[in-house]
Amino acid sequence: MILQDVAHEESERKSQRIGSAWRNKKAFAANNRGIAITAKVPAWIHAEKGKRFQLIEKRAKAIRQIFFYSLNVLGAQLVAQYLNEKHQPFTNTGKGWHKSYVEKILVNPATYGGFQPHRRLPDGKREKEGDLILDYLPAAIDFKTFKAVREARKSRYRKRKGRSDAKINNLFAGLLTDVDLGLSMTFYWKGNELITDSYRFRKKPNRNNNSIFEDAFLHFLDALDWRALQRRHRNCRTEDSE
Repeated sequence: MILQDVAHEESERKSQRIGSAWRNKKAFAANNRGIAITAKVPAWIHAEKGKRFQLIEKRAKAIRQIFFYSLNVLGAQLVAQYLNEKHQPFTNTGKGWHKSYVEKILVNPATYGGFQPHRRLPDGKREKEGDLILDYLPAAIDFKTFKAVREARKSRYRKRKGRSDAKINNLFAGLLTDVDLGLSMTFYWKGNELITDSYRFRKKPNRNNNSIFEDAFLHFLDALDWRALQRRHRNCRTEDSE
């Protein structure tokens, strides 16, 4: 019994020391935004303890596309399928992108620069501890995008019919309009074409090769200066509040 009591007391002291050290680290994080307190960070960020974080731009592009496609109707399963076709996974396990990882990214405040402290429970699980620290990590997206995707996913939450592993045929369903005719464009899978929905109006439809359009649009997204857009958004928000 004495040995057990000693072991218990030593374990308790060790737990208190670790807890105190971690509280000090969190306080440091709150007052030193952008400086790493640990090298353990999300996969799209590079960190060295005591140095400034660096956004891994190639991976940040994948994060932005996850949010873009989630905002525009695609579910996590289809987003993961798209990523497996277009982006290297963040790990070398050979398992590729999975729905569960996409869903974790979509709810992770680190995507817009937030750091949520946690503490480890006796059973090994983690739980939130303290308030979210904003602007601590380099942001891959802005909070406006994060919030918009969260609301869009809530509005789509319902029991869906059909197979969850269906192949993506059209990433832009319901998003494209033929400027010349003022009508929506639909995907014709046999010809892999985007065609103006104009037959019912007895108008000759315009046609575009879907693969060429998709590659061109994704290239456009990759070439965007997302940081400049974020700065412009902040400036507009500041002007509106004045």
